[in-house]
Amino acid sequence: NLWKSEDRMYTSKPNIWKHQVPPPQSVILNPTLRAYIDQYLDKVLALFGLNKGAIQCFKEVAVEKARLERDNVVAYERALKQDLIGLIVPDNEDQALNQRATVIYDQIAPYLCGDSLLDIGCGNGLIADLARGHFKEIKLLDVVRYLPNALHLSFELYTEGQPLPISHSFDTVLLLTVLHHSKNPLELLKLAWGATGKHLIIIESVVGVHKAEPAASYELVGLPIEDQIAYAAFVDWFYNRVLHNDVPVPYNFTTPEQWRLIFLENNMKLAQSKHLGQDIDIGPEYHMLFVLEK
Repeated sequence: NLWKSEDRMYTSKPNIWKHQVPPPQSVILNPTLRAYIDQYLDKVLALFGLNKGAIQCFKEVAVEKARLERDNVVAYERALKQDLIGLIVPDNEDQALNQRATVIYDQIAPYLCGDSLLDIGCGNGLIADLARGHFKEIKLLDVVRYLPNALHLSFELYTEGQPLPISHSFDTVLLLTVLHHSKNPLELLKLAWGATGKHLIIIESVVGVHKAEPAASYELVGLPIEDQIAYAAFVDWFYNRVLHNDVPVPYNFTTPEQWRLIFLENNMKLAQSKHLGQDIDIGPEYHMLFVLEK
């Protein structure tokens, strides 16, 4: 399974859905995707506080180091992280993360219901914090604690593959851009569904979207699924491994149609689905909202 970038062939690896995922070095060097990656880096690095000169310099170095570290993604990741030391402005980063949380909260707010909330893969907890006023009980889970103590929310570490560390179901359960980070997204989905009393709200990054949807922009709508996966993988890797630390990235992206089929096969009632598009500036993968109802 080979992926061509510049004049070299790279080995891609299948994700759990058998979609081939090329390494990030090959994506930034790919002639078809280079302009899209360029635009992404311009936007996300500006949001994190870099000026135009610093962004241009970083992009040039990122391309050169992609050529130098063609076969070593760990070394490439480490090199880019090193190049960003001292350039990211903490206040700008906080503002970007708060904006992301606000966008997502506004998308899910109409579907929050009941007295209890379970946020699986909660990250920094900002979305659950915004939802605090809706619920009497809130519990947050993640494989690493990214949650700041200042939020004073109930948190528990979760080891993937184990039962959820809960003693009862929750009226509303969240899986917000989490499933593609899971090594076994189907198993995690089933665990979340089992923990759901009323609504399971999912936002997931998807690929294979080839038709423009109203109010859901997608720069890559005309590109084949292979290019959409490559772009999504690069964005996922750069945001979670370069701008942040050690977030698992198995790149388990798949299509909206596959998710709908999975819900159907597992007797999960799909009450609502919505194309959100590239709605998050700091992570412009194509997002879908799914609301499953008990």
